[in-house]
Amino acid sequence: MSRDDDVRLSIEGRIVVQRLRPAKRMHERFLGLMGRAPSGPGTGLWLSPCMSIHTCFMRFAIDVAFLDRAGIILRVARNIRPWRLVWAPRGTHSVVEVESGWMPESALKPGDRTQIG
Repeated sequence: MSRDDDVRLSIEGRIVVQRLRPAKRMHERFLGLMGRAPSGPGTGLWLSPCMSIHTCFMRFAIDVAFLDRAGIILRVARNIRPWRLVWAPRGTHSVVEVESGWMPESALKPGDRTQIG
C-alpha cells in the first residue's frame, strides 16, 4: 500500500500509524479499502473530508478514528466487520481506517490531538 504521498499519524510525537494513505479524491474515498487484502500493522487509510463510512465489499474488520478539523479524535470504533454502516459524530471532518486488532486500545482515544503529515 506504500505510495509517495503516504503520511504518518502521530500523537504527541509518538507515531501511531507509520504509513497512512490519503484518500482525498471522491472516488478514492468511495472505494476506500473495498476489495483489498489487509495491508498489515502500521498501515491505514485517511479519508478527508469524510462524514461516515461503510464496510461493504470489505474482506476484513477495521478500527476507525473520527477526527475533527483540528485533528482531535472525536470517537474510536473498533472491530467494524464487513457490511456495516457507521455514522460519524457531529463535527467529524476526516476518518482514519486501520486493520482491526493490531493497534492497542490506548493508542487512539477520544480527545487525543493527532498530527498527520
